[in-house]
Amino acid sequence: MDTAVSALLLCLALSALSLRLFEARSRSRPVGVGTRSRSWTSPLTAIQAALALMTVSQRLGYSVDPDAQPGITVLADSVQAGSYGQLFPVSLTATGGGTRVQVGISAKDPACALTEAVQERRLEDLVRRMRAIFVAAEDDTGTDSDIPR
Repeated sequence: MDTAVSALLLCLALSALSLRLFEARSRSRPVGVGTRSRSWTSPLTAIQAALALMTVSQRLGYSVDPDAQPGITVLADSVQAGSYGQLFPVSLTATGGGTRVQVGISAKDPACALTEAVQERRLEDLVRRMRAIFVAAEDDTGTDSDIPR
């Protein structure tokens, strides 16, 4: 009986340690927009676009990673079946007629990355939903019912 309890405690300790190492590694890894990305130009100013981006994170349930590179906001989804979650780095760049929005995707843990096709679908889905929120902000008359879930 004591051996079984000791083995269980050892497994729990190793699991906790590996989770802490994973968190430390994922936080220290630099995140850029990357090569797998989508972009569009919005007529919103950079400040309005940043506010729309915060609306995206609130309405769609993404957390904002505080350890991102300067000039990049990283939206993070939660852990899902078969994945430790995805990071969606977003770059907002002021242009002459508005703001260029560029959204990328990467796995929180590269060892557990989803297939390229699944990442492409998730990226396309997020961009579609983000654009709807940005358009609602452009119109300034959009309601929650206008936004695809």
